[in-house]
Amino acid sequence: MPVIIVAEECQGCGTCLPMCPNNAIVYVEKDDCTIAEIVSENCVECGECVEFCLRGAIKEV
Repeated sequence: MPVIIVAEECQGCGTCLPMCPNNAIVYVEKDDCTIAEIVSENCVECGECVEFCLRGAIKEV
């Protein structure tokens, strides 16, 4: 399933970064905050990041 990160729920904690086997998660600056973002070209939709997001900001859609 496709994966999204809900920007308003992401705190930029970094827990998801090492969980992604394809380095499909990067950090970007948005509204003076650092948040995670999915690089769709690299994402294989494995869902590993969903499991490890402490805030529940990463969701399968």
